[in-house]
Amino acid sequence: VIQLHAQVTQAQSKKTWASPSSSILAHLIDGRWGDALVVFQNTPIGTQLHGIGELLKTDSGRLWERMEAALKVNPDDQDIQAWGTLMVAAKQDSTQAIAWLQKQQQLSPSADNSRFYQLLDLLDIALDKESLISSHLSKIIGNSQQVENVNLVDWLQPTHQAIPLQLEPDKVWYEVQVSAFHDGKRWQYQPFSNLQLPTVARGKQLWRYLGLDTDSRIQVTVWTQEGRQESRIASVKAASFREGVIYLLAAGEALPLTSTAQSTHSLAHTETALRWLDPNSTSLWELNQREPEWIAAILPVLKQELVDSGREAIIPTSAQSEDDSNLQSILKDLANWSVRPIDLTGNNQPEAVLTIYENRQPRTLIFADTGELIYSEFSQDASTSLTAIADLEDGKPPVLLINDPSSYRLKRWSVEGKGFE
Repeated sequence: VIQLHAQVTQAQSKKTWASPSSSILAHLIDGRWGDALVVFQNTPIGTQLHGIGELLKTDSGRLWERMEAALKVNPDDQDIQAWGTLMVAAKQDSTQAIAWLQKQQQLSPSADNSRFYQLLDLLDIALDKESLISSHLSKIIGNSQQVENVNLVDWLQPTHQAIPLQLEPDKVWYEVQVSAFHDGKRWQYQPFSNLQLPTVARGKQLWRYLGLDTDSRIQVTVWTQEGRQESRIASVKAASFREGVIYLLAAGEALPLTSTAQSTHSLAHTETALRWLDPNSTSLWELNQREPEWIAAILPVLKQELVDSGREAIIPTSAQSEDDSNLQSILKDLANWSVRPIDLTGNNQPEAVLTIYENRQPRTLIFADTGELIYSEFSQDASTSLTAIADLEDGKPPVLLINDPSSYRLKRWSVEGKGFE
């Protein structure tokens, strides 16, 4: 009968369980203390880990009695001691748990207890309701660059056991510096000074914050000189959190060499992070037919901006010589210039995004609904380039994806600052 019972419990411990807590319960009943610890350490932070904490906290004494019986047979077994420590901590607190552990270690006072402290830290997470972060789609935006050498000790992985970071022959490493991510409730922006990670399972917790437990793919993108988008899909293998900055290590195919990628940086984002907006393009002439007062306010400001920035050559000769009062004559010469109306300030009125080509390079100016110039790559924003417009789907105005010499940045209209920040 005893042998039959052992066979049944061993079979139960090897089956696939509906939850980690069920698996741990079976392992503990069968005396597989080490296997139970492996399950505990590899359980995702959240509801499943919380279930293990509740299992220990609500134990009626059945597991405690089994642990005590096993400890009498193998008093120096650290796996059994670990579960005894966790059981005391779940019922009482960590101080009482360490006192209980030290009592068991009287014959080996020099024992290294760092492992037990890490397990207690993980139990704290399991019992903390704040750790119940719901799974959510990964929404990450950042800058990436190719890297050659990767040191395993610099990176956190979502598993308890570190997996060698090996690169397939046709892949390259990308290091992504995260600019923003959605934690399932709201967008968080760099620096992430308020992000709290536990002393153990840091990689697992960070993975869950970023939504990488749902989907670990990230897209790496550059824009060619012609404005064409080139992208590659990479897989995030590890992460790091240092001094308020989150880094990701991803493996994927190399991006094509483009003249716009000379700065070696590229945009990185997950599939659901950005919804690209491509407002319908029209001409100044056509827009004037619908909004003549708006165009009448824009044209003098546009002409003055080009003159002040030394771009008179862009203005047709006839428009240069005309007095500003004769707007129809100016409009006739600039009639085919492309403009895209879109609300960027959240006031339910469209702004005019005007694209002008200088030496075959697109330069952008944005005019408010009043005709005021609020963005210009000919003056205050000369060191940057508007790459795209995107919706973060957070109920706020769209963002500008700006490419500057060192990185891609997101800028959104600030009512207080009266500019894109």
